[in-house]
Amino acid sequence: MWREPISEEAKLNWKQFVRRMTVFRLAEVGGSSVELAMIFPFLVLLVIGVVDYTRVFSSAITVANAAKAGAQYGAQSTLTSGDTAHINEAGRLDAGTSAQVAVTSSRVCRCSDGAVVNCATGVCGSYGAPRVYVIVTAAKAVRTLIDYPGLPSSISLARTATLRAQ
Repeated sequence: MWREPISEEAKLNWKQFVRRMTVFRLAEVGGSSVELAMIFPFLVLLVIGVVDYTRVFSSAITVANAAKAGAQYGAQSTLTSGDTAHINEAGRLDAGTSAQVAVTSSRVCRCSDGAVVNCATGVCGSYGAPRVYVIVTAAKAVRTLIDYPGLPSSISLARTATLRAQ
């Protein structure tokens, strides 16, 4: 096959084309850096928001489990249902030492129709003996990592568990 030699003018045009494309490619690299610099603060804010949401969600689970553990301890018998000190301690121990969860408990007696009566002297008439319930409330305040506009800097979590004593 016969090829004609490439003219000097075509070689010059090709070199100019390659030079222009190299400059264009270098300009794109700088543009990417500028785009990253503009979007980076939003990415950091998004990551911090996800971390805060995870902390609050995890704390809510801890608070709910603490209330449930206290109620389970109190619901073992009618004797343990009135032992508020140990019920509260069971809830705090379930939450762990670093959780700083406040636990409160109470005992309530109800008849089958839902009427609340005194646990010591209450009578339910034809419904029989009153049923003993343990109500445990666990609470904790979670502080966010940064202050978000329009949101409180501290989120209060409270969960209540109610179980019938055996």
